[in-house]
Amino acid sequence: MHIPQMIPVYYKQVEETIYLLENTVKPDVFFSRYDFLILTLTRLIEADKNDNKPAQILIEYKNDKTIEGLINKLIERSHERLLKEASDIKTEKGRNSKINKYFDEMAKFSEKMHPSNIALLEDMKKHNSL
Repeated sequence: MHIPQMIPVYYKQVEETIYLLENTVKPDVFFSRYDFLILTLTRLIEADKNDNKPAQILIEYKNDKTIEGLINKLIERSHERLLKEASDIKTEKGRNSKINKYFDEMAKFSEKMHPSNIALLEDMKKHNSL
């Protein structure tokens, strides 16, 4: 049972979560917030049966192409940040360590990625240069 007073809270959570999905560079934040978005939209649909917008958002964010695109953007943002941070490291060993940690972290989420997301990561790893 969802209390009607929670409806504005759910809408705010959806708005904040979509912002995070579109802007974070951290894969753990991205994937946990994606799961949270789906849960919150489901709650909102149950709580506010008079509004079909949550159902439309849920359909959009469960669409494979949408998810694939969001993950590609995450990869691009996080890789750009990696290159910037790694370029500030003075030693090659330190840069390589930073780069390897990045790809290891991303690999933890490969089961949640589409093949094209994994291919993008593999391509970036192959062509990674500072």
